[in-house]
Amino acid sequence: MAAWIFIAVMGTWSFLNFLFVFKEPPASVRHFFRVPALFVFLPEKWVMPAGRLFAGLAGTGLTIFLAYRLL
Repeated sequence: MAAWIFIAVMGTWSFLNFLFVFKEPPASVRHFFRVPALFVFLPEKWVMPAGRLFAGLAGTGLTIFLAYRLL
């Protein structure tokens, strides 16, 4: 049961990362959508979109892997 909840939360977080690639998230949830530090070396206008896209892809991959292996 707990694995399903974790996978659902991880999948929702990944989907929201894709949603906020080109749109800034609301201030109340902005701290949940930080980008990996590696992306600070990109041009300023690409830091947030590329970082969130990467985080969304990594989260989706992790969600699929965990769903396949754990469930």
